[in-house]
Amino acid sequence: MAITEEIEITKLTNMNDELFDMAKKGEWDKVVDIYRTIPEAQTAKFSNSGDTALHIAVSEGKKKIVKQLIHQIISSKEGRKEALEIKNNEGNTPLHVALSKGNEAMCQLIAGLYPPLVGVGNANRETPIFLAVQDGKKEAFLKLLKGAIEGDTSGEEGKEGKEEKNGKDVAEESIRNFLFHMARKDKWDEVVKIYEWTPLAHKTKITNSGDTALHIAVSHDNKERVEELIKEIISNGEEGKEALKVKNEQGNTPLHVAASMGSVRMCECIAQVDPSLVAVRNKNGETPLFVTALYGQQKAFLCLLAACDTKDICEGSRRNDGDTILHVALAGDYFGEH
Repeated sequence: MAITEEIEITKLTNMNDELFDMAKKGEWDKVVDIYRTIPEAQTAKFSNSGDTALHIAVSEGKKKIVKQLIHQIISSKEGRKEALEIKNNEGNTPLHVALSKGNEAMCQLIAGLYPPLVGVGNANRETPIFLAVQDGKKEAFLKLLKGAIEGDTSGEEGKEGKEEKNGKDVAEESIRNFLFHMARKDKWDEVVKIYEWTPLAHKTKITNSGDTALHIAVSHDNKERVEELIKEIISNGEEGKEALKVKNEQGNTPLHVAASMGSVRMCECIAQVDPSLVAVRNKNGETPLFVTALYGQQKAFLCLLAACDTKDICEGSRRNDGDTILHVALAGDYFGEH
């Protein structure tokens, strides 16, 4: 090893020791000054815990100091993302530490100063958003969302010169990942919980085919969960009902899916919230009522027919290729018996 390299290592070791001593003594103004003058200090980890000075400040609830340290990292070209996302020996970022301490104000502060952190996983690939929901920490979850959404990073460049996602995009991506994994594992209690906590979840598409959690619950014939999710959706008023109009890649709403399955219970549950959904068309120009005829779902057909605001809209449904409900019903030899 070259002498110059040995000198540099010695300098870094000494700097780490100095930082640790200052943090231990509560000399935080000096720590902030070192973060400002020596960018390498921003990534310095203490040997025993793997914590950075930022981790420790967060753990001790030093809100003012945390804000100053993060400001120094963000304003330093040498630091930025790398220093903020450092994980300690337990695999936690500073934001994970804030969450584990139950410090909701700190969660909002950090998420607001650097929104991408809400989507960074720990050693187990669990994001702060994920852990907040999993552990039932509603207030912390809401603070994380509020911080991320209000802490807009759009237009700024990240570590590799790419434009950072804005805070809302980061929050929605975290919610999307959580909903996808919970739905895939059939953990619907968690899905319902996040639907209850934030309307952002209601319109979030979580699969490559553009399905929402509600689409998936319907397709799994999970009637009870569908009713729970819709209850949360309509609790958001008229604006909330827009979530029922979200279409997947095929242009299907959750009601289209329920119609194809012939579930009277789910069709009633959705259509009674907004009867106009019966006339919404997918990419083939098919309405949910048309879909019931296409798949020979007689009971569901009658259910949706009764829900129509105007019979003309329902009975006159014609898809893009010109076929009407009568065409497909006859072609499938459906509705012959009563």
